[in-house]
Amino acid sequence: MASNYRQQIEKFKTSFDGDFGNVIEIGGGSNPTKVKCESYNNLEYPEFDLNKALPPIHASRGCYDTLFCWNVMEYVYDPCQAFRWFNQLLNGRTGILYVNFPYFYPHHDPKGMDYLRYTDDFIIKLCKIFNFEIIGLKEIESTPATKVFMNQIISNEGMHLRKDLRGHYTHPIGYILKARKK
Repeated sequence: MASNYRQQIEKFKTSFDGDFGNVIEIGGGSNPTKVKCESYNNLEYPEFDLNKALPPIHASRGCYDTLFCWNVMEYVYDPCQAFRWFNQLLNGRTGILYVNFPYFYPHHDPKGMDYLRYTDDFIIKLCKIFNFEIIGLKEIESTPATKVFMNQIISNEGMHLRKDLRGHYTHPIGYILKARKK
């Protein structure tokens, strides 16, 4: 059975409709978005290493209308470099980016390659730095039992939530970003 985290990502994918134009998907694992969207004009599954520098000339620069990046960002040790890739691959002022970010998720395989977890503040900062307008930043919600458990951990450890979150923090386990290239 898929985790709550993955189930919510798959549910989000079922909301897709419309024409995505020329599409590129980075990652996607065993359940790529292609099976969720039938309106692709041109779908590519490239072998990009988002941790590596951009090559000086790349044939695909600026030619994609939509970029999907699912279940990848925890393996990226330099998210700024990944966002440089996203910016270069998408069409200017019209390119749409979909990417998910884990926030509360256990270390998992492959060992030695699971690097980062992301806050909403950091995702917003990445978008500002790399000229993406946020269309939506959806929380991947934790289960009710997890919310109770997380509140207990915060209390037991003597930790404090940011003042604006106290009393209504939802304890997201991740985020799904939809953004437009400016």
